[in-house]
Amino acid sequence: MNTNTVREKADETFVRLCEVWDYGIDQAKSQRGFLKKDYWKTGNTVDCVINYLVQTNQKDEKRRIRDSFDYVYAHLLYPDHWRDDYGWWGNALVNACRPASNGKPSHAAILGFTDEDVDQFLAGAKECWNVLRKSADENLQYYNNCTDTALKKVLPSLGGGYCAWNHDSVEKYLSDKSITYVPNTVTNVGYWALSIGLYEITPGSAQAEKLKYKEAIEETLNWFITVSNQKYDNESILLNTKNLIRETVNPWAHSEKWCHDASRGWTADQGVYLYCLYKCLTIFPHLSTPINALFLPVREGFMPNSGNSSNTLVCDGSFREYVTLPVPEDYDSNVGNFNDNYCTGPGVLVRYLAAATDPIIYQYIKPVVKRSVETVWTNRDQDPKQDKVKIKNQILCWWEPIRDSDYSDRFLKDNDGRNEEIWYLALQASGLDLFTAALRMNINEAD
Repeated sequence: MNTNTVREKADETFVRLCEVWDYGIDQAKSQRGFLKKDYWKTGNTVDCVINYLVQTNQKDEKRRIRDSFDYVYAHLLYPDHWRDDYGWWGNALVNACRPASNGKPSHAAILGFTDEDVDQFLAGAKECWNVLRKSADENLQYYNNCTDTALKKVLPSLGGGYCAWNHDSVEKYLSDKSITYVPNTVTNVGYWALSIGLYEITPGSAQAEKLKYKEAIEETLNWFITVSNQKYDNESILLNTKNLIRETVNPWAHSEKWCHDASRGWTADQGVYLYCLYKCLTIFPHLSTPINALFLPVREGFMPNSGNSSNTLVCDGSFREYVTLPVPEDYDSNVGNFNDNYCTGPGVLVRYLAAATDPIIYQYIKPVVKRSVETVWTNRDQDPKQDKVKIKNQILCWWEPIRDSDYSDRFLKDNDGRNEEIWYLALQASGLDLFTAALRMNINEAD
């Protein structure tokens, strides 16, 4: 296939993704397989693919999205699951339900969904939102009921107030500070984006419901404003020294087994965070001053400077992941930024930056997206472990050849016994996110 254009690169990457995704769906139909072991990346894949199909005006001919909902999402809803998974799935399902706007047809019409599909997807998005809201409400209630003045003052910095935890709660944490569950950023910005999405697609006639989502958006905003003003040893507990939002706010307060690198930021979180703040500027114009105080430092980190950026996420003109401290052998690989979960980060970053449509962000990142399209495509065949790849010509990395990465020894290794295929799915989705963002930003040629 001639792959000189971004569209052709996107189309080929979609084919590569579906080779893995179809295999996972077939397994899931028999109640087994790698998708059943890793729910959130199926939701992430659905969101990514919806954007690609809508951007290229294609139907979901093989009903992969519906099958993922029936055979993967339907088994997500049990009480002890990681809560950030509900953010990934909820946002994907909202995306499926986007109504017609600005002369463009609804996503359902483009994708070929039935009214029943849309009703069930919307119900699923609301189920996801309710799980996250329950967590935030529990932690807010604990804060409101706290009678210890000194503790109440610092509770937001510990994950108290209107803040969702990936598991458990601030009350549980205060009774056992060794727990590795945290109020991490991905859980909270996922909930924030989901609240914004439901607010946007809820018709004005449903005033009470629309107000409920708007209140959640503002409460989450207020929590971020509160923690942005707090410090630990003269460092912001919200942003690291590169003006990236930390993977977990106030990492020093939490277990070393999770917050191994206090400076750690994840690319995906930066994109979703900026997207939510950009949306808040429209929803709450009267709060533009505190919103911009959060928004501008992170946005300005993408300002190009000789092919690099002050936030280190742009290097030699291309996107790259934030480099974290080496992960100790006996630690979960998820305490670092390159494993079969966090390797999705750059794709999610550009997905949300493109969706924000902020002209300043576009000005900063369009040349980086263009250059990244070139390097990502080239890097498909430049990995020293190419012999490990079962399906050739897959997207393998973003920011540099894996052989030069600090994480090369972990590439394509199973994490906690998961199947190798989950790497392939994650990396193809990340590449497709990039090519779709380039199409959305009218970057038509890769060279």
